[in-house]
Amino acid sequence: MELSFVIGNRGWLGLWKPTIDALDPILGRTYPDNPYHPLDGRITELGMHLTVDRALGYDVLIGITAAPAVYRAAPARSDPTDPSPSRK
Repeated sequence: MELSFVIGNRGWLGLWKPTIDALDPILGRTYPDNPYHPLDGRITELGMHLTVDRALGYDVLIGITAAPAVYRAAPARSDPTDPSPSRK
């Protein structure tokens, strides 16, 4: 997941939490009746980017890019009791 913030004349450190809290349409909710409490444990990679554009004043633009996680199976082992990965 990538979050991109474009700010004008304000700080941006306080923006990440409410942005992620508003992502329940993408992530799903922890509790169906509790908005702003997404399943944020589903985020496995997070990039945050900042651009400053003083022309925005106190406005904020937020861009969000998300993709489904790719499942990668662990390599097969020839002997289930051998803790080392298989060597082929």
